[in-house]
Formats: sequence, structure tokens, C-alpha cells
Amino acid sequence: MKHHSLPAALFLFVMSPWLVLHAEEIQVSDIGGKVILIGRLGQPVGTLVANIEGQLISEPTQGKSGSITAALRVNKVDGKPLAKAQSFGVIFRSSEGLLNLHAKDLVKFSGYESGAFIGTPNAAREALGKDASPFEWKFESTVHVVKLL
Repeated sequence: MKHHSLPAALFLFVMSPWLVLHAEEIQVSDIGGKVILIGRLGQPVGTLVANIEGQLISEPTQGKSGSITAALRVNKVDGKPLAKAQSFGVIFRSSEGLLNLHAKDLVKFSGYESGAFIGTPNAAREALGKDASPFEWKFESTVHVVKLL
């Protein structure tokens, strides 16, 4: 029995570098051209989605810049349930003013997903010291409301 497990272990040891998943490198200039980012809504980032449904997790607040933001858990996109609910920061149109919406309210709207890198890369954290962001370096998606339904 031990003789059969030795070749299997040796095979796995030799093959393990090829079994590890490697990230594909792309050029930023290819995004939106040769490369289309599919967002967590299941649509290409920047695509206007006709019907997004979810529940506010936090109270909408207006920041110093005038933008109105909240946290949102999205359950459905274009009437179809997502395999797993997704949480986003949501940005409402500042021209609409502070809306009469509250945490736990169900909302339906048209909108689109965008995103950006946030936080501080580990390699820059020490050099930045107290100026480093407390957030880890990651890509974060945001949903922008075009029209409440």
C-alpha cells in the first residue's frame, strides 16, 4: 500500500507548480478595448442595467463633496436573482438631493457598476507611515444610481 502512495506523492510534488493558478497580466490600456471587465452584477463594468434590486444596509449620507452614498446589498439584476447577494457602495445622484430612503429599505433603480483600486499597496505601507490608508489594496466596485424606479 505504501508503494502506491509514493508515486502519487512524487507526481503531485513534481506537478504542483503547474497546478497552481496564476493570474493573467493585462495592460490597463486594454480595459474597455481588448479586455472587458465583468462586474459583480454579472454585466460589463459601465453597462447601464435597467433594473437593480436590493436593500439598503446603511442610511444614505451626504458627504462634503455633495455626493450621497450608502451601502447596498443587491439581490436581483434585471429580475433575475444573483447566485449570491453582493454588497456595494451605492452613489445616488446629488442633483436629486437627500432622498427619503433609510437603512433596510428595498430599492429598485437603473444604474451601472464602476470601480477603482482603494487602499495602500503593502510595498508602500512602511514608506507612507501614518499617511497610509487603513484599507488593504484591492479593487472595489461601486454602483451608481441613474434613476430610482
